[in-house]
Amino acid sequence: MPIVFVHGVNTRNTEPGYDAGLLVMTKFVQAHFAGVKLGDAPLATLKPTFPYWGDLATTFAWDMASLPSGDIDALGPGVPDSLSRLAWVLIGDARWAAGDSVLAVEAYRKAAERGDENNPTVQRALEQLRRLTGNPDLP
Repeated sequence: MPIVFVHGVNTRNTEPGYDAGLLVMTKFVQAHFAGVKLGDAPLATLKPTFPYWGDLATTFAWDMASLPSGDIDALGPGVPDSLSRLAWVLIGDARWAAGDSVLAVEAYRKAAERGDENNPTVQRALEQLRRLTGNPDLP
């Protein structure tokens, strides 16, 4: 039986951290699903399939011109969906972020965007990403 991971509605393969998120999810599946059987059937592969449908999402009329603009009325910066998933996969190891899940999500986002490189929490998030993906050059 294959493993299929279906992403959320706000996922775009152009956002920072998308590929790293797929690698981490693959490593997570390999680490936690090895030897698992459903009934008597073993999993066919430990490499999940990631069907992408983010480009099929809705389009908004007038390019969202009716939404507020500017610093005061802005809806605020969002955390890319793939990084949110990644952070929740790793949240069990958020002790290094003082157990604060919001701080962990923000640290992973900044690490993926190479921001706040002098922040020790962001550095720890970057180390985690590199360790879990096996990519010492990430990002």
